[in-house]
Amino acid sequence: MLLIFSSLFSQEVKISGHIKSSNNQPIPYVNVIVSKTENSQPITFGYSNEEGEFSVMIPEGLEAIMINVSSIGFQEQSLRLNIKETKYVEIILEDSVTSLDEIVIKARPKGDTLNLGIHDMNLTDDKTLRDMLNKTDGIIISRDGGIMYRGKQINKILINGKEVFLRQNKIALDNLDYRIMKSVQVIDNYKDRFAIDFNPIRDPVINVETKDEFKGILKAEVEFGLGYDDKYNFTGKGFLFSDKLNAFITSNTTNTGEIVFSQKDISAPIVDYSTNALRNYLQPFFIEDFQTRKNFVSNTSLTLRKEAEKNKSGLVLYFGNTQIERDVSRQTFLGENLIESSLTNNVQNGNFISATTNFNAKLSENSVFENKLSTLLLWYDDLTQNLDTVFSPNPTGFNLLTENSPKSLAISNELKITKLISEKKAIDFELNYYYEGDKRDFETQQNDIPLSEIKQVEDFSKNYVAALSKFKYDLNPVYLNIGLGLSHNQEEGELMFENDFLTEDNLTRSITTIETPISISGSYKNLDYSFSGSPALIYTDEKGIREEIKSLNKLTYNFETQNNLILSWKRNYRFYDLNSLYDTIVRGFNIRVINDGINAEDYTTTNLTSLEWNNNNVSRNKQINLKYEFIKDKNILQSVLDSVSSNIFFYANQIFPDRTTHLIDMSGRKGFYFSPSYHLIYFGASFYIRNDDYPTISNQEEVDATSLTLQPAFNLTFRPRGFLIREASNQLKRNDYAFFINGEEINSQSVLTNTFTVEGTEKKSTGNLTLYISFTILTAINLTFQM
Repeated sequence: MLLIFSSLFSQEVKISGHIKSSNNQPIPYVNVIVSKTENSQPITFGYSNEEGEFSVMIPEGLEAIMINVSSIGFQEQSLRLNIKETKYVEIILEDSVTSLDEIVIKARPKGDTLNLGIHDMNLTDDKTLRDMLNKTDGIIISRDGGIMYRGKQINKILINGKEVFLRQNKIALDNLDYRIMKSVQVIDNYKDRFAIDFNPIRDPVINVETKDEFKGILKAEVEFGLGYDDKYNFTGKGFLFSDKLNAFITSNTTNTGEIVFSQKDISAPIVDYSTNALRNYLQPFFIEDFQTRKNFVSNTSLTLRKEAEKNKSGLVLYFGNTQIERDVSRQTFLGENLIESSLTNNVQNGNFISATTNFNAKLSENSVFENKLSTLLLWYDDLTQNLDTVFSPNPTGFNLLTENSPKSLAISNELKITKLISEKKAIDFELNYYYEGDKRDFETQQNDIPLSEIKQVEDFSKNYVAALSKFKYDLNPVYLNIGLGLSHNQEEGELMFENDFLTEDNLTRSITTIETPISISGSYKNLDYSFSGSPALIYTDEKGIREEIKSLNKLTYNFETQNNLILSWKRNYRFYDLNSLYDTIVRGFNIRVINDGINAEDYTTTNLTSLEWNNNNVSRNKQINLKYEFIKDKNILQSVLDSVSSNIFFYANQIFPDRTTHLIDMSGRKGFYFSPSYHLIYFGASFYIRNDDYPTISNQEEVDATSLTLQPAFNLTFRPRGFLIREASNQLKRNDYAFFINGEEINSQSVLTNTFTVEGTEKKSTGNLTLYISFTILTAINLTFQM
């Protein structure tokens, strides 16, 4: 404590500088390490900002220092600075790679930064960041907020160079408007200035630079809309973007069923440790279903980020409420004869609250501290009533009522301390803790049978703690990490029944793991590589000690800046969920799942190999993405129909040896300008195919099952300039599904969908009044064929 106190209150001197390339362009996110002499221990470190500028604080009294600067794509440089003569330095870095093609340079004018030409996209003020990225070749956006660039995931969105949206992609994509934006960049290999990391191959981020009138000023807006059949939508948002504090709040209330949050964003800090049961409990809050009688959704989010010279902190809050009612009717015919009819009424009411806080700080000139605390609380009721009538041989009615009420609490804390030992060495220490508590009340009955009520209560808890220490070495051009980790997982589950329907069941599981993770990464000419493996010793009470390994490996060959080939392969293992292994589980009044001989200490392993090609050229409006995946799962837990007795279906959980999956995902589009007004037309196509092969049980015999999914699609998009219509698009998509047993087709379904969309905005100004007239016309036609 005395050393830290002295460090915080000793006199310091500010050293600043500007880092540029040989063509006089600023280089952002350059690693800057300061030491007293060339081979001495570092005294501090820092990184250059968007404009290539950096500043560091050093102890007073030094006469000279050594400054080492390095960045991917440039030659590393060390220089001596005489502090008595100057405290400012300009550094020129020479390229370490061959020059890029002229057209690529236009799309990527400085370092690893791609500047989006947002002002040439024919956008209106109400268009969002999602609209801009959808119009940018080389960037792939999913509806739930996933962003891919050059085969890498983007999980950070910066505002004016400050981290604001961390794993909150959907919130940023759908709420950051074009009217506030001055520029947008995609920064590859982004470096966090509060992290010590020698690896030059990092995930990209998006940076939004706001206009001056939106900096340092609190802004708020509210929108209200009415639609057909009493539909309504109320949205509000407010924001404050400044150098020290960034705040963003959103609120959405609607009865259209539109979901504004993503499960990836909400549960990101929890998902790595949570059980499948908790993830399933979360799903109803994030599934869009527009075919409901009632679909009320209310969501609110608050993001606060504060960044100072030596620390940064953040708070993210989410609240979600959903109220859904749906009616589903089904009739089954044999020829022209009605043999069965079913009417299902389902009512769901649920709430969740999520909170995440993070704090990062420089403890001293050469050490940093990180801590992230996350909590999740959810509760909801799911009530389903089934009215079934069987007409053969005689009309018989069934009235089933089922209520499912889960409640969950999850807490996660991740602590990390990194210390820079020397210019080329660092050490990490991590301590992680996770707690999960789930309680589920399940009740089912057949109303026309007296005393038929079945009540099932499930209690489950999980405590997980892990400690990991890693050594980092900069062996330029190779970056090496070696570590040692110890983790312990304790789980307890209890299943109880009222009315002595079944005897209660108790399960416990204790898993201790020792891991030695090792990783190597770097670049050689146009090849980026990263290899990581984690051999492990797993100890459980019954199975004793077993050996296993996790691995994640990736090779990326860059033909050009946005033209690369990626080969990756990984291996992982996961234990079966304890709460799916009770002797007998009631899933419905006439559905039971039984377990016989399945050990709670068994697990499944997954091996995945993928090959991906991304070829994108922004200036030529061209985009091609090809991906193939091969997945091999071993020791798969599967529920199969075992028997039927007294109109009760008994399913048995069994372990099958393997399941193989082949997946091909292809997409491409090409744009053409025409006429003196430079209207733009895009032609696009995509093709998705997935084939799963696995053994299962049918008619008491083991058979080979195959499921096949095909999804071809064709797109045509027209973007006129200087016209009321901003964009018109048409998509024709077909979805084919087929299921086979021993090579014989059992059933199949085809859905053909054509979607036509027209969007437009007109701006009218009269004196001090500005009126925006916006419209969206969407028509969708579905044709379903089932055999």
